[in-house]
Amino acid sequence: MNLIYFLIILGIIVLVHEFGHFIMAKLFGVYVFEFAIGMGPKIFEIKGKETNYTIRLLPLGGFVSLAGEEDVEEKSKEIPEDRLLNNKKIYQRFLIMIFGIVNNFILAFLIFFMVFLFRGAPSQSTKIVAVEKDSPAYHAGLMKNDTIIGINLDKVSTQDDLNLIMFFNKNEKLTFVVKRNKKVEFISVTPEKIKEKIDGKEIERYRYGISLNADRETGLVNAIKNSYLKLKSNVKSMIKVFKLLFSGKLGLNAFSGPVGIYNVVKDQSKANGFLGLIILTAVLSINVGFLNLLPIPIFDGGKIFFLLIEKIFNKKINPKLELALSLIFVVLLVIFTIYITGVDIWKMIKK
Repeated sequence: MNLIYFLIILGIIVLVHEFGHFIMAKLFGVYVFEFAIGMGPKIFEIKGKETNYTIRLLPLGGFVSLAGEEDVEEKSKEIPEDRLLNNKKIYQRFLIMIFGIVNNFILAFLIFFMVFLFRGAPSQSTKIVAVEKDSPAYHAGLMKNDTIIGINLDKVSTQDDLNLIMFFNKNEKLTFVVKRNKKVEFISVTPEKIKEKIDGKEIERYRYGISLNADRETGLVNAIKNSYLKLKSNVKSMIKVFKLLFSGKLGLNAFSGPVGIYNVVKDQSKANGFLGLIILTAVLSINVGFLNLLPIPIFDGGKIFFLLIEKIFNKKINPKLELALSLIFVVLLVIFTIYITGVDIWKMIKK
């Protein structure tokens, strides 16, 4: 069942992403050869009037094959000039490229919204409701009713912001910026390392000793507000990860490939059931959308970057150069995927 869940989640995310490209291509009259879910050999096909809808063997990704792209140059010769992608206006090509990403964010927002509408959303208030006696926070001077507005140099406006900073600075002294009786106080807290047993395993964690509001917010307006905040916090976490990667503070092992994602699906299914899988679908959809924004030739962001260059210099990128760069990055991506898959398998064996 975990494998089925994994394939369904991946399939939904890919379907939504590729449908964004597909629907905008159709809207602007671009000829679509194929709408595919998965990669590799075809295992299922429905032939439409002009588009073939296929499912392919490997459930890792998908694509929309558009007339006018470099890799279908031969087939495109038979298509009218006004229906080729590369003959469309820049803004039209931009919308075709960006809408896969937009759809991923829309899917995540809608999932959060439906969950929060029917179950309520965790409060995002950063007001401290309790400080444990004799805890690091207690001895440092944090008090009940303090509102956390920042940590170190980072602004904090939600509990997600707070959790993100604490996650990436687990064992470090943090300077809490708090609002107390209309005054701003700066209070440094060094966490205490403690050990807990969870499912028979001893886990280390770092304790500050503060509690925030754990109530759930209900209603339509709160569902919309908290869906936006949850989407925003997930994007912020992705930006933080890439900043740490480029600064060398985080290694490539932080990424997960198909095996790692499968393990996350399995853990979520076991720990939180169907609801956990629904939330995971939203989070993974945001990740896919964000990664596709990167200015790498094989990603949508790379194609958008080429469009930006074309707009600035009023000259199209040489198709052969674009294709060559894409092929280079395909090879690099395959190597990276093999490496990450190996790391994921090793982590699974060590478990």
